[in-house]
Amino acid sequence: MIYLAYDGSLHSDWVARYAMNMATNIGVKELHILYVEDGKMSRSKFDEKLKALVDEVEQRNLEPFVSILPLKGNVSSSIINHLPQNSQCFLIAGARSHGHLKGFLSGSIAEKLLIKNKSFSTIIFRVTRPGLLGVAKNILIPTAKNHLHLQQASSILKGFAPGISELRLLHIKKLFSLFFRNLSPKRAERFRKKSLQDLEEVSSFMKASLDLGDHQIKTHAQLSNSLSKEVILFANKWHSDLIFMGAPDSYLNRHSFFGNLFEQILRRSNCDVALYHTSDK
Repeated sequence: MIYLAYDGSLHSDWVARYAMNMATNIGVKELHILYVEDGKMSRSKFDEKLKALVDEVEQRNLEPFVSILPLKGNVSSSIINHLPQNSQCFLIAGARSHGHLKGFLSGSIAEKLLIKNKSFSTIIFRVTRPGLLGVAKNILIPTAKNHLHLQQASSILKGFAPGISELRLLHIKKLFSLFFRNLSPKRAERFRKKSLQDLEEVSSFMKASLDLGDHQIKTHAQLSNSLSKEVILFANKWHSDLIFMGAPDSYLNRHSFFGNLFEQILRRSNCDVALYHTSDK
């Protein structure tokens, strides 16, 4: 099942397109829409927005199930307490900027849903290209260390698979700045070869699980002293529609604005971004 955390905002309308497309591609026949009455939007305005969303869901031949939830504590806990304990389900929500200094994640509902929801996969979208209508054909997957959990990632990517034209796997090995600046070309090449070898397992798994051809999946290895800079540069270079990243607890818990990898990517990326929660293991 797919659950959509919906707040009636324009951004959540854009995120809903991803939820509808994922539901259709995965083969489920229904979409569960969750709204917490937090008082930030008048009920009449919300009902108007909800009707338009329900009409669009039905046009996709999906059955909408709407749950209006009372606010109990905060929005994230109200949503999480409503969800079933089912690892086969997905919760989809949006990440919007909460001001110049607050950013997209730190202290937000999106961050709390990522960290606190342990029952099944949570996917957080930041949409910058609403014209895609939730159809990402060119997807960039940055990998660092073991932060791409193959089974979990592929189960989510099946929601995109029928429309994928190109899937790029980018392995970034982060080096300390001083070491990076003094790295010899020969040693750099050894690092790249090792990274490309590591990517072969990921590439083979994705081809098989998503039924992709050799021409649809490409691998690249990069050395850098900045993960966020490389992700954004390559997303622009490859004209990616979506950056798809696993977000482990160790990175999510870095609340410093400038020290949070995902905050930087969400803020600076010119394409859509999807984050899903993973463990550090």
